[in-house]
Amino acid sequence: MRSNQQAPISGNEIIRWIEKYLFVPEGRWLGTKMVLAEWQKTEIRKIYDNPARTRRAIISFGRKNGKTSLAAMLLLVHLCGPAAQKNSQSYSTALSREQAALLFRLAAKMARMNPMLSDILQINDGIKRLVCPELGTTYQALSSEASTAYGLSPVLVVHDELGQIRGPRHELYEAMETSTGAQVNPLSIIISTQAATDADLLSVLIDDAIAAHDPKVVLSLYTAPMEDDPFERETIRKANPAFGNFLNPDEVMAMADDARRMPAREPQYRNLILNQRVEACNPFVKPVHWKACGGPIFDFESREVYGGLDLSESADLTALC
Repeated sequence: MRSNQQAPISGNEIIRWIEKYLFVPEGRWLGTKMVLAEWQKTEIRKIYDNPARTRRAIISFGRKNGKTSLAAMLLLVHLCGPAAQKNSQSYSTALSREQAALLFRLAAKMARMNPMLSDILQINDGIKRLVCPELGTTYQALSSEASTAYGLSPVLVVHDELGQIRGPRHELYEAMETSTGAQVNPLSIIISTQAATDADLLSVLIDDAIAAHDPKVVLSLYTAPMEDDPFERETIRKANPAFGNFLNPDEVMAMADDARRMPAREPQYRNLILNQRVEACNPFVKPVHWKACGGPIFDFESREVYGGLDLSESADLTALC
């Protein structure tokens, strides 16, 4: 453990600590020493070896790729590992209490499985809090009670499944991101599947990261291109870095077959498995067909043209086109 952190910690040092002190908390390798996959090591180095000192890291991929486990490991790294800063606060955020509890429980399980960590950490399951008295560090899981987030001063915030937020703003996210002003090098990590539309908060953050305006923002976006065959194994691999490792390929291919047979399930499959920016519903016109209609505007000169008027009743829009 480090009592106070001044110089930046390398990604390799964090990787060594994880693989030395943490155990797999559930699944088929339960109780074995944690062995990070190469893509996980790459993500850790990308965050912690950034010469500009990462302020926000966004990692987006399909479901069941170990998102919550990776987040739990990094929270412990900042609570009692090589990135711990004395008397610092770390938090994770989620939209629901259930989602918040998932991340906390994984971190608590990892802590309890190592006798050394279990001895130095106090685990409070009732309020989802871990405390390291020796360093004065705390970690707590928060859900959408945004009013409780004001007044905090986190050095690390992990935003879990930010893609579930609809619209460009969310009070809990804003409260946590504006509470880091007293910290010298705060870090926010967003780990989530993609949001449904371009106007949603996670999409706005991803598009800003793609534009590369800020070197302190790093992005890893695992997604399948819309033009690829959505049911091919190689397409699925592009959005799922754990495919064939701890992500069961047979189960994923069964989901692909379901979506192929039942078109109503395809949008959800594209969003959650292929990590595409697609609404998880069954629209009248599929996005791929809608985009295929793009092109030069037709010349209506000297042609008879008709207008269609769509009147609104309550929350709809009135449009003449």
